[in-house]
Amino acid sequence: MIALRYQFSPGSRDLKRLIGITRSPMYSHMTSSIHGLKVIRSYHAELICGEQFFRYLEDNTRVAFLINTLNRWAAMRFDWLSILFITLVTGFAIIARITQQKFSAADIALTLTLSVNLMGLLVGRNNVERKNVERKNVEREMSKEKDRIYNLLNK
Repeated sequence: MIALRYQFSPGSRDLKRLIGITRSPMYSHMTSSIHGLKVIRSYHAELICGEQFFRYLEDNTRVAFLINTLNRWAAMRFDWLSILFITLVTGFAIIARITQQKFSAADIALTLTLSVNLMGLLVGRNNVERKNVERKNVEREMSKEKDRIYNLLNK
């Protein structure tokens, strides 16, 4: 689990940095287009500006797709490790029950419950935290952008 996390973290960090790098030109292009809207319309350059914006948007979307792919890759690996761990715990609990009569069915149930909870904490917390942080960042950026556009249009 720890080795997988060490393998996953650098790639995730670099992709998050890349999404910030590709998001910046998109926002600056949108801001400059809104500020220079009269000039763009007077020179009939709407198509050129639109194409440039869509290139920036496509670059940003490619990186976002890579982040989603990496997150799914890590989630699948964490899930497989969880299944392997729970299978091993179950197997050892059954073997202990068969070889030693001191290990009751309640002890097996408690062991399985604790192992499932442990794996849920290790895997689920990572996914939920990541999604909450991403959702909050997107909401913050959208509200800032909405306020900027609203202020520019009402000047």
